[in-house]
Amino acid sequence: MPSMAFECYTIDQAAAAANISPRTLKRRLANHSGPAVTNIGRRVVIRSDMLQAWLERCTAAEAGDDRQLASSSVAFG
Repeated sequence: MPSMAFECYTIDQAAAAANISPRTLKRRLANHSGPAVTNIGRRVVIRSDMLQAWLERCTAAEAGDDRQLASSSVAFG
């Protein structure tokens, strides 16, 4: 059976890794628009793979917004 070891981050550590403020990450978590969390007892942690997946989704969503804006831009002349 393969070992499934993940690094776990606190909210502050995950925010630092994502280069955002802890307050922003907490707000995203409260709005259910942040990464998936894991509860270990009373501690809330974010697994490194879940943080990476969330960051990739955010990047893909921003890239999609950019493509949509580029395709809907109107030339003025």
